[in-house]
Amino acid sequence: MSSFSKAIILMVVLVALIAQKALACGMCAFAAFDSNLPPIYYWCAIIVIWFIAIVALSFHFKFRVLLITNLTIAIIAIITGLVIGFALLGPISILPLAIPPFVSTIIVLAKTRKDNNNTRERKPLLLVSIVVVLLIAAGFVWRHQIMNTRTDAQMYLKWRGTMTGRALQMKFRQQEPASINEYRYIVDHGQGYEVSDAARRIGIIGDPKVDTPRLMNAMMRVEGVYKQAIKEAIDSLSLREKRKGGPEHDKPK
Repeated sequence: MSSFSKAIILMVVLVALIAQKALACGMCAFAAFDSNLPPIYYWCAIIVIWFIAIVALSFHFKFRVLLITNLTIAIIAIITGLVIGFALLGPISILPLAIPPFVSTIIVLAKTRKDNNNTRERKPLLLVSIVVVLLIAAGFVWRHQIMNTRTDAQMYLKWRGTMTGRALQMKFRQQEPASINEYRYIVDHGQGYEVSDAARRIGIIGDPKVDTPRLMNAMMRVEGVYKQAIKEAIDSLSLREKRKGGPEHDKPK
């Protein structure tokens, strides 16, 4: 059996052993990074593409990449980083993939600058480096835009089910009734459980005239127990309006 086949078998075994039990941990780590370094998948994609590009150039121009001595090790490094990242550690296992291309690029560029007779790889490396720098610059512009415009409700919907999502859910509860607009956004744009949970809270602190049509629209998008929860929220708003004679907020329970 070739070393390549052994590497693929090793990766399959690794996936089978850890992926099912640990997937939530990986997503929690991605969510934590995305809180301060969005969009986190974009940064991980840059690193993986950079790694692949430099490894490909190294095989073509016959220069060494730090820690990567052959194609098998390169494939193992990528697959291991991605599998452990999505299953356990999030970006923590993917970000180190930037080290070999970064170090190797500096070494090769420094070497070829001194040796004018060995400059074939210099231009491709410079081109890849420029592209990576431009992608990083674009990423920081994107990050600035996200950090200035993303709401807690949007963050919650993106990472629902993670520790970040649960922390935001608790934050909404603590800030009621001021968090009513967050609940409204979730009802308008969410799916399933998160819609039913936000509907319950709207049933307690919402405005019957404003929120009843919203809940009725949401009820058409969900099924099963979620639909029942929204119906109960609509009934709660209707009952409050009858009792109070108008759209007056109740205090949150």
